[in-house]
Amino acid sequence: MKRTAVVLFAGDARREEAQKGLPPRFLATLHERIVRTIRSFDVDLLIADSLVGDAPLAQKIDRAFAIPFARGYERVIVLAGDIVMPRVILQRAIESSETLIGSTKDGGFYILATSELPQIDWTSLAFEDVARQLDCKTLATLRDVDSIDDARLVAPELLPTLTQQSSNSATQQPTQRTTQLRAPPSQIA
Repeated sequence: MKRTAVVLFAGDARREEAQKGLPPRFLATLHERIVRTIRSFDVDLLIADSLVGDAPLAQKIDRAFAIPFARGYERVIVLAGDIVMPRVILQRAIESSETLIGSTKDGGFYILATSELPQIDWTSLAFEDVARQLDCKTLATLRDVDSIDDARLVAPELLPTLTQQSSNSATQQPTQRTTQLRAPPSQIA
């Protein structure tokens, strides 16, 4: 089997949760799930921040390919950490020798898998701009998690019950039951 590296872009979960308005531990739990999925394959998992250091995102992505290829990997897969990764998509990216890219609903990309160092101008990270520079096939479009609404759509089971209840009550239409005045409970002496 070819030597494959999966480079996971899973930054500081607490900072990203605060920026995106997500509840605590949401992204950390999502990252844990992705790591488990990656580790279920015979590949090496590399964490982007540890591998490439502090740099602008475009430079990080460029280095995320350059460093593993320089270390002798035959296939490198760069993967976003803010998605729910279907095992079948990751399996295809690992087993294929083709260059594969998957778009996000908001126009970015969540995965790029290649068997050679891509020569890409990273000034735009939009899916269309990156894909246009490659001889590649596309994978399914997924929704990345950039907001609480995205989180509710892709991984509602990871949201704390309190968050789900408060959002439901905020959108609930008033009914006689929710608007009826009630007497206070009697006090037991």
